[in-house]
Amino acid sequence: MSKLQCKLCTKKLSSSAHLEKHLKTIHKPKLFTCDFDGKNFNSKDKLRLHMFNHRKYYIVKCEVCDREYKTDQSMRKHLRTHFQQHQCDHCGQVFSYKRLLENHIAAVHEDLQEFQCKFCTRLFPNTTTRDNHQKLIHKDREQNTKVFKCTECPAGFEMKEELRLHSFIHYNGEIHTCLDCNQIFKKKKLLTLHIKT
Repeated sequence: MSKLQCKLCTKKLSSSAHLEKHLKTIHKPKLFTCDFDGKNFNSKDKLRLHMFNHRKYYIVKCEVCDREYKTDQSMRKHLRTHFQQHQCDHCGQVFSYKRLLENHIAAVHEDLQEFQCKFCTRLFPNTTTRDNHQKLIHKDREQNTKVFKCTECPAGFEMKEELRLHSFIHYNGEIHTCLDCNQIFKKKKLLTLHIKT
């Protein structure tokens, strides 16, 4: 009778039944169990794929504030807000996203005499600091032709999205913010469409 050898530890066994039992008991694979239906998987990736079947029940919680999200990606994006802070120089209010700070400055402190960078929405207390910022941060962009021009001020942008974000500085109406990604919209209808897609 020929002996079968285990490929994992080179132990010799007398039959395929003994080899199978040896593999299951000595070299048992690590299993990943679904919390919803108890099914076991031999890899995290297979469990993750299986979890899409439970998507309507699958909730990811933020470990910091217990806020709930439907996807890992949206929860991770939210988690960054706990560690990134952008403070308003005028009133000290803190925001989790730079874009929200810029919108706050435009909406609340618009009456202050400030000078805006022509390439981004950043505001400066005087022309000297603004010009230094433009030369240092946007030195390459200063030579490029701006395709997307603001109709309200001299600012120009290379990308349409930059112009869209800039336009909120001049907007006095209600702003609608997506709770998952913090993207902002002027119309509720656009926010609803964004959420659906």
